[in-house]
Amino acid sequence: MNIIFSGFFHPIIGILTGILLSFGAENLGRLIYKNFYPSFFFLNLILGVTTITLVSYILILLNLSNVINLILSYVLILLGFHRFFTFRNFRIKKINLNFYQLIIFFILILFFLITIAPPSMSDSLAYHLGVARYIYLYNHWPSPNMWLH
Repeated sequence: MNIIFSGFFHPIIGILTGILLSFGAENLGRLIYKNFYPSFFFLNLILGVTTITLVSYILILLNLSNVINLILSYVLILLGFHRFFTFRNFRIKKINLNFYQLIIFFILILFFLITIAPPSMSDSLAYHLGVARYIYLYNHWPSPNMWLH
């Protein structure tokens, strides 16, 4: 696996790469959508992710995904850098939270901490991550006899 995507040196590098990929997908959606309608961040993000997904599926069907998906990832990181440094539409306003909104915000922060924690469930470590790694390394589905549980 490529070092920049795996967070080999530190998990924060993988998180920052994911954030840059998200900004790159949003920038791609903004570039596609700007001629049609004045859009906003989440609409651009959905359009960018959908476009990337469709292109990746086509590349997988044509058996060209090994090299081109890596190039596409680096292009998205570069677009993410560009969008991150030219992001002007985000305005921070004074936030007045009541007690219930504060609890919801706290729960969302806890969910975020859970998502950046390493996987530790045995099912996830044994099967879900193993199959994904096998597909990444060998470009085909593993035999079902490899995971008997």
